[in-house]
Amino acid sequence: MMVGFKITLRIIIGVLVGTCILLGLFVYLVRQPSAAVKGNGFEGQASPARIKQDLRYMVEDCFPRDAGNPENLLKVAEYVRARFEDAGLDARYQEYEAEGTVFRNVLGVAGPEKAVPLREE
Repeated sequence: MMVGFKITLRIIIGVLVGTCILLGLFVYLVRQPSAAVKGNGFEGQASPARIKQDLRYMVEDCFPRDAGNPENLLKVAEYVRARFEDAGLDARYQEYEAEGTVFRNVLGVAGPEKAVPLREE
């Protein structure tokens, strides 16, 4: 009985430590000015008002966003793609089908123009 508890405790601690590390890495990467795409008017400064506007559109105007409402998912994909393009990224769709419905992931690509994609689309 005690062995099972120790294993469960180790798993919980491992998950918490891993989550903290990932959160720290995320915060570090988001706050780095070098991640900004230079020369396009987007210099890495987040606008709280713009973030609020973007979230409000996705959370309120396009609710619900689930497989049962693909039209809302499409609206959000188009919105995200436009925001990526505004930021100077090469925005692309990655389409896939699930249970007879086509869905889209939105990819925002930055970097050398001749970068080789990891996987052909």
